[in-house]
Order: sequence, then structure tokens, then C-alpha cells
Amino acid sequence: SRDELDRLKIIKRLVDDGGINLAGVQRLLSVAEVVQRMRPLMRDDALSSRDARRLATELDQLVRLLGFD
Repeated sequence: SRDELDRLKIIKRLVDDGGINLAGVQRLLSVAEVVQRMRPLMRDDALSSRDARRLATELDQLVRLLGFD
């Protein structure tokens, strides 16, 4: 699919231009996915308590992915 081709282009660029190994690429893509899920939550001026909990969960996952836990 188009999305898969775009993802492969990103992976190739990270490996070729960024010098990142495949394990690093996997971690970066996981971080990017978490950030993408967080973006809509961050745009709201007033977060509902449900969205605030969801945002906290996403931030916890981001911290774990980055190895800061």
C-alpha cells in the first residue's frame, strides 16, 4: 500500500542517511507512533480527565521506549 511504501522510504532514509541500525529504526518508529497518538490530545485546550489519563499513559510508554524508566 501507499503507507507501507512511505514507511519503507523513511526506513531507508534513516539507515542510509542517518546511519541508524534497524534496531534503532524500530525504536524511532515506535516513538513516532506514540507522538502521533499524543498530538490530537495536545491540541485540546481543556483535556477531559479521560484524555488526561490517556495522555499520561502515552507519555509513560514514550518514556519506556526511550529507556528512561
